[in-house]
Amino acid sequence: MVPTIQPDQEPIAVGEGAFAVPQAHRSAVLEGLEQAELGEFASDEEMAALWERCGL
Repeated sequence: MVPTIQPDQEPIAVGEGAFAVPQAHRSAVLEGLEQAELGEFASDEEMAALWERCGL
């Protein structure tokens, strides 16, 4: 089943696919995709600290 794109959404292409992103989230999604393309990821230590702060 292909999700329906709502009027406040515009598809963003990733690899060979695309997904709908609400306009309110679009800039954050594009920023994250750009960071991933540049290889800018959180370290395992940074992620462990985040999970600990969140109580997980």
